[in-house]
Amino acid sequence: MDHSNSQELTDKQSLLVTSNNTNEDMTKSPNAVDQEDVVFGTPRIILQKIQFDDPDLFPDDLTPDLVKRFSQENGQRSSRPRRSNNSSTASLNPSPKKKRQRDTSHEEPNYEFDDEKDDDDDDDDDDDQQSLKKRIRRVGLTNENSMSYDAMSEFKKKTRERLARKVLDIDADPHENASYKQFVNLLNIFNDDYERYYEDMKDSDEEHYLDLLLSDHTLDEMATLSEKLKLSTYMSQIEIVKLKRLLEILSLRIKQGIELSPILKHDINDEQQETQEDERAWRDLVFERLTTCANAGEVALNIMTTPNANKEILVENAIENTTLFIKAQLAKTIFPEYDPLYRSDNQSKDPLLTKQKRQKATGTKCKKVQLLYNKMISLFQGIADLVPLGKFTDTIILAISSFTVSCIYVENIFDLQAHSITILPELFSRYEHHRDSILDDILLSIVRLPTSKKSLRCYRLPSGESIQMFTALIMHLIHSPVTTLNSNVADAANELHLLNTYSLGQNFAYKFLTLFFRSCGTKQGEDDNRIIFENFLADLLVTANRPEWPASEILLTLLSRILMKNFSNQSVSIPIRLQSLGYLGSVAAQLRKDTIELDVLNSRQNQERLDQVIDKTLSSIETDEDLLGVYKTDPLRHHRSLVIYLNELSQSEPTSHFAKMFYIGQWLRDINLTIDRLTQTLTRRVKPPSHTELVDIDIDESLNKKRSNPTITISDEIELKKGEKITILKMLSLPITIRKQQRYTLDIDYDDVCLLMRYLTSNRPFLKTFDIYLKQLAAVFQSEAGTNIRSKAMKCLCTVVEADPTILARNDIKSCVKVGLTDKSVSVREAAIDLIGRYIVHKQLLILQYYDVLCERSIDTGKNHEIHC
Repeated sequence: MDHSNSQELTDKQSLLVTSNNTNEDMTKSPNAVDQEDVVFGTPRIILQKIQFDDPDLFPDDLTPDLVKRFSQENGQRSSRPRRSNNSSTASLNPSPKKKRQRDTSHEEPNYEFDDEKDDDDDDDDDDDQQSLKKRIRRVGLTNENSMSYDAMSEFKKKTRERLARKVLDIDADPHENASYKQFVNLLNIFNDDYERYYEDMKDSDEEHYLDLLLSDHTLDEMATLSEKLKLSTYMSQIEIVKLKRLLEILSLRIKQGIELSPILKHDINDEQQETQEDERAWRDLVFERLTTCANAGEVALNIMTTPNANKEILVENAIENTTLFIKAQLAKTIFPEYDPLYRSDNQSKDPLLTKQKRQKATGTKCKKVQLLYNKMISLFQGIADLVPLGKFTDTIILAISSFTVSCIYVENIFDLQAHSITILPELFSRYEHHRDSILDDILLSIVRLPTSKKSLRCYRLPSGESIQMFTALIMHLIHSPVTTLNSNVADAANELHLLNTYSLGQNFAYKFLTLFFRSCGTKQGEDDNRIIFENFLADLLVTANRPEWPASEILLTLLSRILMKNFSNQSVSIPIRLQSLGYLGSVAAQLRKDTIELDVLNSRQNQERLDQVIDKTLSSIETDEDLLGVYKTDPLRHHRSLVIYLNELSQSEPTSHFAKMFYIGQWLRDINLTIDRLTQTLTRRVKPPSHTELVDIDIDESLNKKRSNPTITISDEIELKKGEKITILKMLSLPITIRKQQRYTLDIDYDDVCLLMRYLTSNRPFLKTFDIYLKQLAAVFQSEAGTNIRSKAMKCLCTVVEADPTILARNDIKSCVKVGLTDKSVSVREAAIDLIGRYIVHKQLLILQYYDVLCERSIDTGKNHEIHC
């Protein structure tokens, strides 16, 4: 290289002044308060100290092993000490209070319940009615970012096309490929320079030689070429020694960018203050250097993630420096540029950095910022491809988990968030000892969120609704522990591994919900994170019976268990009990709506739609007409169709693979529980039952009548279920598609797939828990002395009746209404009158059933009560 050229590069490098903020936590805003002033407490829980209610309240398949174990250990405890409220949490980005923005859309409303004061006075009728309007606030489910749907669709399209290009037949001979020849030529030039300057690098400034070995232009060209070669196996034909040398220098190149910052620090003692032109020149120079370092990282990741690459080229130094570079530059550059809340207004005089932090980031970014952002997307894609290739050090895993969790809560970086939601479940699945730290990072980031970010719903579902990125991440994490030893072998060892890992997913769900409810379920001091919890509950109700989200069912079940324990425990504070009642009422109402929808599943039109879905999915993997006919009559054909759909979906959404594994683990567990019940029933028939076993026998008999064919014996049904287990295990090896077209996709409407899901869940125990929730709400009227608790329970009952007015005909509900009508509190009596007066008009039978009750209560002396009657 020319001497003047090298001197120019040396002078350019000498201008760079590195920042001292290398170890700055990327989750902190530049304006964050000092750690000495605020101490952030990581929410933790000691599971042995949790007091559980009746472990037999729920069926076994809805009770995680963790819950059952501690239920047995703590069964003798009557109460537990109340949790302290001195939680010290603060916002990550301190900023002036801002009024919460709400969507006024009335489509699919969710209800948000505030705390009620513990006041037993019956004279505040008007105040109670007015506070009811204030307590129930609509939370729109529409996305505030109208472009999120287009962005997600575009991201899935890019992912599918990138995966589809991998099956393209490039040139059989790599030496005939122009990209391969050009890359090898650049590599040979680098190798010659490496041998020429290597000895001098040890004794002098290595940064000067790094510019000589790998110039900016060379790295940019190598990044483009390596991206093309990554789709082939050509890279495996290059000498490993040359690639390892290249990775060694690339690692040093990447390391240069870790400490760089585009913000110029000012020395207050310096009399010569920089001009705006100086600062702009500094920023341009830093962005050029950062882009060069990002190119180096992209080349390194492309080499290491090439198909059939030798494990020797997985150089830990290069991987570690790449992850640290991503983490540092996200915090220093990307987040401040794309999210106004991460900007520091007092560190620069550049007008680009002096806008108000809460101003919305609109319009296009400058070319250099956009270029660096696109490079970050490529680095995230490389990390996503790298994680499944091996086991990496704790430093690497902690860095990856840290910057991916941080991306979840930043606005305007949807591509990075989508990659983060792909990377984190992969880490969670492979690194069991890092799961607690990932959960702690997520929960700690939640409680630090500023008010403006607590209602963001940026994850767009195919049906059009939006949910929180946080909710989508949690459900993917619950799916991810379920793995298999060998997907091609259907043996007992594989089955046992699936069942054990499924239990791990259940236990994680319970642990998360317990921590999350304590952190965000109730107001703690000045920190009010209830909006996050309420949005989370609304998200679970939206994603129930959707094919990609099997975790929503178990989360709703476990959450309902926690809520029932809270409102039935009189040692718990009144606000927590009131909120638990409100949340449970929302869950019960949604369950009732789903139950009503199931009544139309057997209609001819819906059965034809189900048959079309089965035909399309099975035809995509099987061409043999005889075998296809057998599959179409298989009792597990609906299960098989769902697995095929998720296999196809995994081409654009890799996390769908974890959902498929979760379903298979769930089905295996259901079948095993059914076999256990049948075996117990068979054993009881062989020997004379005792008096205490008669009730259990009746329950088992009723279950068997519903789930089995009455024309076959129990022994035959047990063998049939064992055969179904083998069939489900074989679904692990179902191919994605037999089609050879590059971009073939299943032509199935999403609503039809949701119909298939509703059919599968119709036989699940989850929908049958509605009676449990309703009985718990009804029991409040018989055992609760607090007026506000009874009034809240009656209003929750109104929510359930609104979903299905026919439940007023039930004897237990009629009994509750009568108790409410004779309650000593005027507010409870009014709520009971509203309940029956609003909904009995839907059916004439209800009018006849409640007419005498209304006439009897019309003599009530309460003024408002007389008006209602």
